[in-house]
Amino acid sequence: GLWVRDTAPGKGRAAAAGSTVAVLYTCRLHATNKRVDHRSNPNSPFAFILGRGVVVEGLDRGLEGMAVGGERELVVPAPLGYGSAGAPPRVPPDAALHFSVKLLRVGDADEDAAQGGKRRRARGARGGARAAKKKLAAKTRAAGEK
Repeated sequence: GLWVRDTAPGKGRAAAAGSTVAVLYTCRLHATNKRVDHRSNPNSPFAFILGRGVVVEGLDRGLEGMAVGGERELVVPAPLGYGSAGAPPRVPPDAALHFSVKLLRVGDADEDAAQGGKRRRARGARGGARAAKKKLAAKTRAAGEK
């Protein structure tokens, strides 16, 4: 079944089904330790409503009761992850997943919906630079085609 271990206890509000949570995480294949997904920038955490099936079932279950500021390791068996279908090309069929998660925020889903469902955040310097590079590359291509 699902394996859960707190690596650092949190001191804030506990996550419960129906609440909006914001997390930083790394997801690896349990068998090979190969990273398949992550969200590590504190300026753009992954936010979702817990218990609504937005994420794999093992992550939904594994975050319940976790307190803000806490860090947790989860080993999610394939039936609670992507199952026999996997998530090609990164997650093969019947793969167990290892999540390292830090809970940054717990909010009320109704309260977040009233605010339009999204929290505004400042664009990080890296995001702005990336957009500028794309714009410059597009101008350079356009100039070369003339």
